Amino acid sequence: GSTEFEPEENRYHLIVSLACPWASRCLAVRKIKGLDDVISVTVVEPVMVKTSDKDNHHGWAFSDEDQPKGAKTVRAFYEMHSDHVSKFTVPILYDNKLGKIVSNESSEIIRMLGQEFNELATKNKDLDLYPEASREEIDSVNEWVYPQINNGVYRSGFAQKQGAYE
Repeated sequence: GSTEFEPEENRYHLIVSLACPWASRCLAVRKIKGLDDVISVTVVEPVMVKTSDKDNHHGWAFSDEDQPKGAKTVRAFYEMHSDHVSKFTVPILYDNKLGKIVSNESSEIIRMLGQEFNELATKNKDLDLYPEASREEIDSVNEWVYPQINNGVYRSGFAQKQGAYE
């Protein structure tokens, strides 16, 4: 790696929701590359809950048995580690060693897992999921997949009126 976040066994923790298409692709890359024993995972509870008495925000909660750094919700986890986050989203790649959120952008996380962690991968070490020769095409496809498909899941899933759902 070329950053402060060097690949290291048991250093990183991934927080995901199985209902989130972005988080799911991070889990898929972790599995494809055989990083199961290298990067630990917490899966949030499947139903969102009220996260604060201060406002009406509802978000992901952790199970009583698996609360990273003692946080009961993803919002609480973000508030422990950042002063300027207003959206409490998953996936989260967290650095246990530095006590920092590395990224909450799935495209960045899958590129890190797919390239930077090859030395620690137990499967498909040579598989490049973002090859140099195809990056322009991959980025072009992502430009329409994100708003039309991935974000469409959220728009319909969180719609409060029929028009937004459609």
